[in-house]
Amino acid sequence: LEPIKAKSYELGTRGELASWLYYELTVYRMEIEDDIVSIVDGFERNVYNAGETSHEGIEVALNGSITEEWMYAIAFSKTRQEYENFSYTCCFPSQNIDVSGNEVGKAPETLGNVTLAYSPMALPNLRIELEWEHIGEYYTDETNTATYEGYDLYNLRANYRVSDSLELYGRAQNLTDELYSTYTSNQV
Repeated sequence: LEPIKAKSYELGTRGELASWLYYELTVYRMEIEDDIVSIVDGFERNVYNAGETSHEGIEVALNGSITEEWMYAIAFSKTRQEYENFSYTCCFPSQNIDVSGNEVGKAPETLGNVTLAYSPMALPNLRIELEWEHIGEYYTDETNTATYEGYDLYNLRANYRVSDSLELYGRAQNLTDELYSTYTSNQV
């Protein structure tokens, strides 16, 4: 394998629009040569250098206080990741598969997160958070023949600071009992 070579360009801004609204906005583009890609062929995993890939996107984050007790945080990203030049050999009988122009497999197009937090003034050491976590649709392989629709999860967290050296913490993940996969692939 060859070492990865990347050129990365990023432009961003952050600031405060109001006392209750802080923001961050970033756009980026990355051009990678010899990106490392893992391809599963039956029970065998092969690793290749992808000739060239491009990755570009936008990330937005907002956060602030709604009241003295209620806070929020929102983060969202939208990406486009593509093989500019990549082919590999696999399967039986052996064949060359050119995926140039395809989207990078297993790379969600959108990611999002929204958190609503409550810290009651009557119990200043208590913090309760409700979170929505979003993973968008993506192709499950480099040939872009199948997709995984992604998922949305709802989580609940709470922590209570008893003292400077003791904090109680609890969480309940996937409150709606959504069936989901953190990694989905249909490689042959």
